[in-house]
Amino acid sequence: MCCGYYFSYPMYWLSKHFCVASFQWNEFPKCEAASAILNRLNANINSLLAEDDSIPNEDEQLPEEAQHTRRYTLRHILEPSDQSDLRNFFLPEKMLGKCSLVLDVVSARSRRSCCFTKAYGHYADGTGSVITDKSLSEVREIRRKNQDMELGSEEQINSMKSLNLRYFTPREIARLLSFPEDPFFTFPQTVTTKQCFKLLGNSVNVHVIASLIALLVAGDI
Repeated sequence: MCCGYYFSYPMYWLSKHFCVASFQWNEFPKCEAASAILNRLNANINSLLAEDDSIPNEDEQLPEEAQHTRRYTLRHILEPSDQSDLRNFFLPEKMLGKCSLVLDVVSARSRRSCCFTKAYGHYADGTGSVITDKSLSEVREIRRKNQDMELGSEEQINSMKSLNLRYFTPREIARLLSFPEDPFFTFPQTVTTKQCFKLLGNSVNVHVIASLIALLVAGDI
């Protein structure tokens, strides 16, 4: 059994484990063979990690199991900030009001996010993170001030609007899940954003699964 943290992806906040099984334990590859396979599969990730080593970590405390694993920042999967259609992903006022208490907010410098589920964009609690172009220290300060405001009031909603919170786009989530870029992986134009969220929310990380399959068949490689 292994956890997604071990593959350096910033997608997991709570543990998400993947289990592989064999009829006979000795069918699994030796540690040396397993390490060689993972090093080969992780070559691209290692370059991202090297780029991010100098970036300070602004995330709040991570679960203990994640604290000893290097993870690249979310900036690598984000769309350009000047892309006009990103405004379509800004959170509606109803999410900035009472739902603001349960929003999981991350930034481009974050090294983690919640897992994304098929209810992303519909429910706020536990369905996936939202992103801000502000620092997380600013987010914490705004939330502290919100404690003295009536949730759902114009003052409180305007306060949250200053954070420019938006949903991740389907392409950004696909990158987190290691799906290839266009034209190798894309959604038909007839598929709505809501449908994309549902499909991606039912998916798994392609690279993690590829690594586990490689370990299973290591004896044949």
